[in-house]
Amino acid sequence: MVPVNCECRCPVHHSCLKKWLMEKQASSFSDGEPHCSMCRQKYVISVPPSSGWLLAGLTVKQWVCMSVHVAAICGLVVAVELTVDSEMADLLKVLLVGVAIITGIVCVRSLVYKLRNAISQAKAAAMVIQGRVISIEAKSI
Repeated sequence: MVPVNCECRCPVHHSCLKKWLMEKQASSFSDGEPHCSMCRQKYVISVPPSSGWLLAGLTVKQWVCMSVHVAAICGLVVAVELTVDSEMADLLKVLLVGVAIITGIVCVRSLVYKLRNAISQAKAAAMVIQGRVISIEAKSI
């Protein structure tokens, strides 16, 4: 196919273009419209209106990774509660709670980063790039 509006007129497989766009979305936080990297023309895309694209677009690895992050954050909350209610020295409590807070911040930042990448990939996986189908005939030598 040749994507609509693309001035390059370079034929490309729809699946290859989607895969490239997914990898590009994963490697950067570009919220801009997908476009041709050579002529800079925006691709004409459509995304199914259903909200199921996010659930269908996430891989098992991404679900597991995000679940582990959420479990770690919940575990930190429980650990802080147990630490505060314990009979240990106040200085040790402050130290442990401080470490838990810093660890929690790191976990939340990592979770947001991974979730943002996963959403970008899922959006790219759900999109349909509008284009003109071309046929390449095999020439015999």
